[in-house]
Amino acid sequence: ITLLAAFFRLHKIDVLPPGEFYDPAYYGLDALEILGGKTPIFFETNGGRESLYSYIVAACVALFGVGSLAIHVAPAIVGILTIPAIFLAAEELFSKDEGLLGAYGSLVAALATALSFWHQVWSRYGVRAILLPLFAALVVFTLLRGLRTGRWRYLAGCGVFLGLGMYTYQPARLLPVWVVAGWGYATWRSRAWNKRSFYALGAITLISLLVFAPLGAYALTHWDSFMGRVHAVNVLRSQAVFEALGQQLRNTVLVFGWCGDACPRVNLPERPALNLFFFGAFVLGMAVSLRRIVQPRMFMLLAWLGVMCVPGILAQQGHTSKRIIGSLPAVMILIAVGLLAPLDRLYHWAQ
Repeated sequence: ITLLAAFFRLHKIDVLPPGEFYDPAYYGLDALEILGGKTPIFFETNGGRESLYSYIVAACVALFGVGSLAIHVAPAIVGILTIPAIFLAAEELFSKDEGLLGAYGSLVAALATALSFWHQVWSRYGVRAILLPLFAALVVFTLLRGLRTGRWRYLAGCGVFLGLGMYTYQPARLLPVWVVAGWGYATWRSRAWNKRSFYALGAITLISLLVFAPLGAYALTHWDSFMGRVHAVNVLRSQAVFEALGQQLRNTVLVFGWCGDACPRVNLPERPALNLFFFGAFVLGMAVSLRRIVQPRMFMLLAWLGVMCVPGILAQQGHTSKRIIGSLPAVMILIAVGLLAPLDRLYHWAQ
């Protein structure tokens, strides 16, 4: 499945997408700065940008030379690595299922991601947003594995990935909300309000803060730069707030299966993020998950979707499919639920 994903993300990468635009070009300029000896923690150009992706582009420029190829290979590599990360996250979410979801759910989620047009587009375009699905999936995997096994290395890994996520793309700043909500619900449902449970959350928090500390120090001294892009697109700053919120909510809901981004640079104009087959499975997966929401894993899955869709609702301008890209792994896992849960039910009925 990962090799299939690699084909779809690397095939004709030198000519697709056609043409160039200034957003990807800025990362090429960042790479030249880095290769020239500078080590910025945050780039203030083009509205302010986190730096991790620029360092990945710099590595690709060092390997492939100066040019647009390196700028587009970098997100393709990240997109390919996202496939096994989503597989691992789904493995943990379905670890207690004994039916088809437990046996094949993670494979179907990985395959859906490999085939996803939505993910393919952002795996080729050349901007830092593609990092968010990877880090979101890794945070989910390590948190769930840590809570299930009690092994501290996974909890420490969750803290590392959570902290590094702050260096990817602004919507990643909502990942701690999901971690606290997921930990709280899982702890409440299992009635595990003990020292070990709070130590686990404390370890994740401490490690993530240590990893985030350099960027945090920058933010404290350059607040306007750090928050500049967020303030510029914040829908709450609009004069007609409720009208703008309603429009953004509508756009976020419709982008999944009805009307996607109109910009031809990042989409076939108005093509929804999911094709008809995937969208049907996604809706069915949400229905199944809502019926089972008392289960911590289903609550976490739906919370993942909800929290990572908030940027699409709160941010004006830009591309909705990019703003909500942190929800992409959850969407792919819900597609697996929608495809396999009914088959499981049908199998047991036939028995």
